[in-house]
Amino acid sequence: MYKAEPEKKQISRSEIFIYSNIGSWNNEKPDASITGRIARKTDKFIEIQDDGGYIQMIELDKVFAVVYK
Repeated sequence: MYKAEPEKKQISRSEIFIYSNIGSWNNEKPDASITGRIARKTDKFIEIQDDGGYIQMIELDKVFAVVYK
């Protein structure tokens, strides 16, 4: 199983909203949401560890915004 490299500053578990375009962001209607924590960020993608322990890799070139607290 793939394990992400931990971030220097850990981001706690929260609801993470993913918007594919400005319309869904303006309407506050995410195209997807994941409960988990940001495990790692780069310029090209983020890795989210979900509540099941799986790592979800989101390519940032394909999304408008990723929002979390």
